[in-house]
Amino acid sequence: MGGGEDWDGLKRLISGADKKYGSRVLAIFQLTDDPDSRRKQIKAIDNGAVYKDIEKSFFSRLRRMELTVETEVQQPVFTDSQLLEAVYTHPEKKSHYQILSVWPLSIVRVPNNTVKYMR
Repeated sequence: MGGGEDWDGLKRLISGADKKYGSRVLAIFQLTDDPDSRRKQIKAIDNGAVYKDIEKSFFSRLRRMELTVETEVQQPVFTDSQLLEAVYTHPEKKSHYQILSVWPLSIVRVPNNTVKYMR
């Protein structure tokens, strides 16, 4: 899941920052693809002061975490009549799905083929 070091993100942050060492660090990115070599060259600038500033200024914004949460929601099981009564007496306690699911239950066809809504 982790992608390792986010060199592209660091490059983007340094490009947008007003740091006097920015052009030197960006040149290292341009000329060096190896992460260990990049790190070593950046640490060599100003006896490690640049690397420490990069750590302090940018690394926290590059950290990320991916999290997957799986859960099961257990809905109480109602009979049609229980659900119909519950929706009419306490609609604020029911989900949209439960409210919509009782709609067909509230329709009654009367003998002359007209529709009558129960209340």
